[in-house]
Amino acid sequence: MDKTNAQQALDFVKQQAASVETETDLHNLFFGIGGRFGQLFPTLDERETFRSSREYREICQIFESVGEKTSP
Repeated sequence: MDKTNAQQALDFVKQQAASVETETDLHNLFFGIGGRFGQLFPTLDERETFRSSREYREICQIFESVGEKTSP
């Protein structure tokens, strides 16, 4: 069974979060120019739909935990 783009996004963020040093690094990998977000959700409609998903909420929590992990 194929994974949805939202599931692929979540998998990507989980994988990258384990190896990045800062929340900014993770943000750039996912949301930055050429990042996975733009690849998986190229249209505004797709992006808006993704923002209301369970996977997006979980991704936000991961970003927060990476920020906490790297703060002094």
